[in-house]
Amino acid sequence: MFYKQPLLLLLLLLLLVVVVVVEVVVVVVVVVVVVVVVVVVEVTEVVVVAIVAEVAVIAVVAVVVEEAVVVVIVVLVFVVVVVVVVVVVEVLLLVVVVVVVVVVLVVVVVVVVAVVVVVVVVVVLVVVVVVVIVVVLHSLVYAARCQITSLSAMSLDTWKESTSPPTHNMVSEGGGAAKHNS
Repeated sequence: MFYKQPLLLLLLLLLLVVVVVVEVVVVVVVVVVVVVVVVVVEVTEVVVVAIVAEVAVIAVVAVVVEEAVVVVIVVLVFVVVVVVVVVVVEVLLLVVVVVVVVVVLVVVVVVVVAVVVVVVVVVVLVVVVVVVIVVVLHSLVYAARCQITSLSAMSLDTWKESTSPPTHNMVSEGGGAAKHNS
């Protein structure tokens, strides 16, 4: 059936290409998001480990110096810094993921709307072309039928005139002959 309608086949092929492109875009975006998440998590872990190591070094130095107040203050400051850094990194990660997901959804919606618009336009154009062709063909058939009917009627009238004897001449001649005989 499809090989008899190349326009429909072309439309389906276009739809398939659009769907494949959308799927590839979605896969690429998901891979990018996963890579960003992994990188951010790894960087966060490295920062946290470095801060904790520095806190431990400062705590050891403070214990050696035997200044307990300094140790407590330094540990508290670095714990707050670690918590703030982790929270900021996680919030940024969440923002990046949300932005990426929103962009992907917008792209998918735009592509789907574009495909629907193209399909509707192509279908409307096909319907209009078919209707125009049908109307033109119907008009041509009607004109041809009228012409054939007219020619048939004309031919029949011409044939009748050529094959029938002229009756008005015979009557006048017959009448004259009858008068002449009497």
